[in-house]
Amino acid sequence: MSNAAVRASSPPPADIDVGASIDTAAQACGGDVRAAVWELLIRNAWLEGEVERLNGAVSYGYARRGLPAHR
Repeated sequence: MSNAAVRASSPPPADIDVGASIDTAAQACGGDVRAAVWELLIRNAWLEGEVERLNGAVSYGYARRGLPAHR
């Protein structure tokens, strides 16, 4: 299973109101849930690219000591 699949199947943190987050995302896209999902997928792909880019920018010395686990 890929890391993305593991993250997707993990329950959200207890302090996040998922229903309200979904409503907010839909409202930001004029009530169009399909557009909200599209936006979230595009933004998530960008963030994953940033993580990869930043991981590549970490110095070898720092990486040798070990990077902290993703939470």
